[in-house]
Amino acid sequence: VAPYRYESVTINEQPILAAGTNMSGAKAASPYWYIEGEWPDESGELLLGKEVAAMLSIRFMDWQSDVRPFLAAADVFVFPSYREGFPNVVIQAGAFDLPCIVTDINGSNEIIVHGENGVIIPPRDKEALQAAMLQMMEHPEERLRLAQNARRMIAERYEQKRYWKELVKTYDRLLNIEH
Repeated sequence: VAPYRYESVTINEQPILAAGTNMSGAKAASPYWYIEGEWPDESGELLLGKEVAAMLSIRFMDWQSDVRPFLAAADVFVFPSYREGFPNVVIQAGAFDLPCIVTDINGSNEIIVHGENGVIIPPRDKEALQAAMLQMMEHPEERLRLAQNARRMIAERYEQKRYWKELVKTYDRLLNIEH
């Protein structure tokens, strides 16, 4: 076990790998990467090559029905999607006190407030993704500040009873029902 926590990464596209391969010069300890998703082979060797995956401390994981162990072990959650509906996994990460790096797409940019509980970057921009990941690695005080806001912001904005009340109000308004 390394003397630092693992960086957990969940992706549904490959640019994060290109961003991650250039991070060997980071001032902080190199992260361990856990990448969840469907890959051509279990080890990810077909995607990167065995030597590169080992050098970058990448562990390719199949689809996970329970991401809690990975979120609990993580320092940062990275979700560089370029299209989503409303990504519950970003809410789950915030509920685990994780600052998130997300792309500026519908859903993610509604959950994350840039500079408050995470960082929002342009979609498909590996340089911005790399810069955001390096910022989190090299500035632990900023990462901790974002983490301290993460759970509170999720609880305030997405608490189930509050959400249900807002949903009922919306349906009532759409159906022209008054109470």
